[in-house]
Amino acid sequence: MPYEDDSFDLVIAGWVLVYSSDPDQACREMLRVVRDGGIIAIGATRVAGEKRDKISLGRTDKHYPVADDLLSVFGSAVDNVYVKHNGDTTQDESRTIVIFDVKK
Repeated sequence: MPYEDDSFDLVIAGWVLVYSSDPDQACREMLRVVRDGGIIAIGATRVAGEKRDKISLGRTDKHYPVADDLLSVFGSAVDNVYVKHNGDTTQDESRTIVIFDVKK
């Protein structure tokens, strides 16, 4: 992203990671541009099995089926977790949501 380190108090990424060629790198960029104590809010889509194969053209194969999978990308930078919503993994498609503040 064309922003300086620690540029933002809040970073929101609503259902965009699935369109990134490298969602883990996108998360690292979010972490880079948010200030210490800032908040990151992410909504991620998980698409399973055959449905993923049908719609995955131009999308990443990387999905985050549960909130802990997404939070693990941020590692020790995760401080307080305010929202941690796991999608229903029994469905073909579900949503994972995390909102947390950052400690750098």
